[in-house]
Amino acid sequence: MSAALVREAATRLFARAPDAGALEASGFARLLADGGSHGELVALFIEAGRAAVGEAVEAALLAGVPEHVRPLALAALIAGGLEAALALTLAHVSARVQFGKALAKQQAVQQALADFACEVAAVAAAAHGAAAVIDSGQDAAFEVAAARLWAGQAVPRGTAVAHQLHGAIGFTADYPLHRHSVDLNRWRRTGGSDADWAARVGAMVTGDWWADMTARSDRSMEHG
Repeated sequence: MSAALVREAATRLFARAPDAGALEASGFARLLADGGSHGELVALFIEAGRAAVGEAVEAALLAGVPEHVRPLALAALIAGGLEAALALTLAHVSARVQFGKALAKQQAVQQALADFACEVAAVAAAAHGAAAVIDSGQDAAFEVAAARLWAGQAVPRGTAVAHQLHGAIGFTADYPLHRHSVDLNRWRRTGGSDADWAARVGAMVTGDWWADMTARSDRSMEHG
């Protein structure tokens, strides 16, 4: 099954707000154990993040992921949550009119949205890139750590823009943005702080491991 098919199937499943039992029945909860690729895993977790599936389904998903891969799964959840928050923000500023024109027409708003979109794209790209390295059979410790660090750092940057452009409505219980913000901040704290992941990445970059990784990349480019 390709990542695109996993994404499509997960979108349909999560749209029905499944419980943990439905997730188990679908087979998604044991994707890796059943022979799935890490690219498919990232696609699944991005959709889970977009859907704000809730802690029970989230726990069922993570239970099927080996410990060393969970940082990648969390980065993918964050990518999905940020994507959902961006979509809500785009819809809001397009509909909200101030001083005779939509907020989306304001230059400052457009710049903030562009920055937010860059964060979303970067986190998703980092997660997919790390998954591709794992699926190629190479050591992806650096790529996974870097994806997890970038994802954690993107949370406050992205949610700050989303809530600033939404105003007070973004914090209300009947509007979905706050659910994504709660999820994103929980995922950011899971498995270590940004400082912890920065220390791991820094240790890799300053050690001999960095030379090994760049040599590996150079060889890939030569044969590409």
